[in-house]
Amino acid sequence: MKRFLLATILSILIFASACTSADNSHLSRYENMKMDEALYKSLQNEDWSAMSVLAKIAIKYNKKDDIGYLFMGIAEYEYEHYDSALKYYNKALELASDKKKSDVYQNRGLTYYKLGKKDLAIKDYEQAIKLNPDNEILKEQLEYLKGNTKYFRVK
Repeated sequence: MKRFLLATILSILIFASACTSADNSHLSRYENMKMDEALYKSLQNEDWSAMSVLAKIAIKYNKKDDIGYLFMGIAEYEYEHYDSALKYYNKALELASDKKKSDVYQNRGLTYYKLGKKDLAIKDYEQAIKLNPDNEILKEQLEYLKGNTKYFRVK
């Protein structure tokens, strides 16, 4: 975990200083790939502070990509800043392709559920399932939200 954190900090420094465009407004394709990799690694390791910093950098240098907003929403959710998480998820939905929207709807649905907005949570899960009908975990989680089961499978 400490090695990952050190690697993440190093990555942050590289991303912050190594923008290759003349106006320093975006990352190169390679830098975007490495940023995505670091974001997913922070999720895997549940390193919310690294995720938050990386997501802010991703947003700063790639405002038209959904990934920074999605991961910032996840970090805010984990810090129990649910209203802020919703704002990031909403922006991610504006930018995401249909293929990626399922994950955003699922995360926003969980956030609505935490805020006591069960009807909105169910609608988001139904939308996620419509976009990703083969995902059995989504279906099981929707049944939980509807009160049809007491079991909530995360992975």
